[in-house]
Amino acid sequence: AIATVDENGTVIGVSEGETKITLTVGDNITYAIYSVNVTVTVSKIPTAINVNQATVSLEAGKNITSGASLTPPEAGGLTYVSSNTTVAYVENGIIFANRSGNAVITVSFAGDGTYAAAQNRTIDVSVDLAPASVSASDITLNVNSTATINPVTDPAGLEVE
Repeated sequence: AIATVDENGTVIGVSEGETKITLTVGDNITYAIYSVNVTVTVSKIPTAINVNQATVSLEAGKNITSGASLTPPEAGGLTYVSSNTTVAYVENGIIFANRSGNAVITVSFAGDGTYAAAQNRTIDVSVDLAPASVSASDITLNVNSTATINPVTDPAGLEVE
């Protein structure tokens, strides 16, 4: 059923579509019988995806909140799909930058029995290499002696070759 009518004449939308409800008055004794059809159109509640930033630039290893939200929020959750998960992916609404490159994050909401599907939105993600540096003190040696180079990396813990 698209719609139902209770004993008080309240129309309740059940599913998306259009139907006709016939109203009739008269008893054909005192009053003539008269009927009219009322068209009832039931639609899903519209939704929209809002994106704060359509373009995001990150360094590899960093993350940022996607800034995407659904209106109305009670409609449900958003789905995120990355065009290149080796570069960037989304988990719980947070964009994670893996490595240098570009990816397009598609944000979607499929809808359900009550809420309409939203138009997909995209977030273009550009990931740059994170800066790195290494330093070490100069060493002065005598012939046949040894010394150890103690490199300092930024960020700390990088492997030195």
